[in-house]
Amino acid sequence: MKLPRYNSRTPIPYLAMLLGALTGCGTENASVERAARPHEPIEDNYGAGGYRDIQFLDDVDSNASLEEDLTDLAFIDLSGKPVSLKDYRGRNLVLVITRGSARYICIYCSTLTSRMVAQYEEFKSRNAEILIVFPLRAKGEEVLAEDFLKFVRDKLEPDRTSIPFPVVLDMELHVVDKLGLRQNLARPATYILDAEGQLRFAYVGASQADRPSIKALLEQLDALKRERKAEAPSAGVEPSAESSRESAPQGTT
Repeated sequence: MKLPRYNSRTPIPYLAMLLGALTGCGTENASVERAARPHEPIEDNYGAGGYRDIQFLDDVDSNASLEEDLTDLAFIDLSGKPVSLKDYRGRNLVLVITRGSARYICIYCSTLTSRMVAQYEEFKSRNAEILIVFPLRAKGEEVLAEDFLKFVRDKLEPDRTSIPFPVVLDMELHVVDKLGLRQNLARPATYILDAEGQLRFAYVGASQADRPSIKALLEQLDALKRERKAEAPSAGVEPSAESSRESAPQGTT
């Protein structure tokens, strides 16, 4: 791709778009976006500024190993408290690894997260919790996660600004490296663990736009429910969302 040379008169928003093209990820720059649309209304659950046109994959199968044991993975929440995947035993868990942010917020990460907020009741009805992971290179960069959450909220309806599921930090990319996801911070990855903590779905994107859609994730959860019924038709009912939610970390406000 041939790119024009930079000079002192090159517009800053153009530079942001150029960086996105070079890194393979769309970008959102806090200062640029606020200056560009300080009073733009939020259009719908999929966000303002054309982000609702972003499409993810409806037809996906696992493309990564299902032999990994993810239950020992540990993170910290935005207040610095430890979070373990073992806390979510008793519920299905949708674990989403975002790109993180060096300087810009990935529009695919924030758009997918906002759609998960909008469709959260669909996940709850399938006895599933969502956990969004925001990787950070070093301690002291937690403000980048706050910027990410701001852009997620900007894509929501005005009466739906809280994030009902936890957003946690992978400090110093420990989990990213353990899962082999290091690439310009992290490749996007989505995992589904069942109520026993067994990995049942794993998808690692080749690019930042390469992710399962909400429809695809809900279909995976529906398939998991059908498998459980077929495997143990006489077994008891799955733990309710309310009972298994008691010990799990709550949403991000």
